[in-house]
Amino acid sequence: MTTIPLTKRGAEKLKEELQRLKTKDRPAVIAAIAEARSHGDLSENAEYDAAKDRQGFIEGRIKEVEGKLAAAQIIDPSALDAGGKVVFGATVELEDEDSGDKVTYQIVGEDEADLKHGLINISSPIARALIGKEEGDTAEVTRDSVKVFDGKDQPVQEIRRFWKGIQDQAGLPGVRVHDLRHTFASLLVSGGASLEMIGKLLGHSQMQTTLRYAHLMDSPLRAGVDAVAGMFRPRPKIVHDADAKRA
Repeated sequence: MTTIPLTKRGAEKLKEELQRLKTKDRPAVIAAIAEARSHGDLSENAEYDAAKDRQGFIEGRIKEVEGKLAAAQIIDPSALDAGGKVVFGATVELEDEDSGDKVTYQIVGEDEADLKHGLINISSPIARALIGKEEGDTAEVTRDSVKVFDGKDQPVQEIRRFWKGIQDQAGLPGVRVHDLRHTFASLLVSGGASLEMIGKLLGHSQMQTTLRYAHLMDSPLRAGVDAVAGMFRPRPKIVHDADAKRA
């Protein structure tokens, strides 16, 4: 069995999640299914479909967490002696050679990664570039490039500058590229897509991440999502009114 590196904090976090899934989320979704059944016909019961979908995700996540804990190699960062090299669990201070900006990251497992708090996934491009380096070394981060094309069919070289131009033209300075993913997922919910499909389309590695959209499947919240989605759907435009012409 392949081992999965986890810090002590990450292992505790998974244990807490497993406890919550089994003692709170599982009973709650069973109760929701029972409540939806009591409404009668299941063929057009949105609450029942949403609850069954959530149940599948919860049970899948329980199996996933149990498997990770069973294969976990728990590492205590405070007890590491890597001879000055960057290894899993290490905390590293980086400085951008061009701008001089400094940032601090700790390399952790997938389930405990949180970029906002400086916790980066061991499999991320940044972590892979840092592993094995020593103080004073230079690390070059590379990643598979995704090309974006402008209106002249030319590849965009600087995505941030390109997106800033779009924000200015649209008058939406606070909208991020990442926000478009949330809109995309919400429209998928409106179209009746399952959480499993949404997770795959968004490239989520964890079911818990996709579950944030589960509440949108509940009525009357789904009706609200449908109303917003309707604003983006193309409306037919009359180009020739035969009746008006005859009048």
